[in-house]
Amino acid sequence: MILNYHTFYMNLISQILTEAIYHQDLVSSNLDSVWYNTKTEKLRVKFLSGGIYQYTDVPEEIYEELINATSHGSFFYYNIAYSFPYKRIRKGKKIKKLNSKKR
Repeated sequence: MILNYHTFYMNLISQILTEAIYHQDLVSSNLDSVWYNTKTEKLRVKFLSGGIYQYTDVPEEIYEELINATSHGSFFYYNIAYSFPYKRIRKGKKIKKLNSKKR
């Protein structure tokens, strides 16, 4: 019985140590922050509107390029938004643009 518990906990610790979840706040006109799980290769993106989307099968290199991009929003749009499977986790609210005039 002790061996089984020991094996269970050693496997659990091994899983925890091989999985890293990164969180990064972004300075962007559209994106608020991102989370990335190295084990599952899932990227969660939170928009300034409050909407959250989860993208699957995103390589770690793409996450790193997003974090290091000069424009996070542009990199996201051209390299992630329509390149990986995704699902909406939470719907965002519409943001009114400043200086917009009704005609």
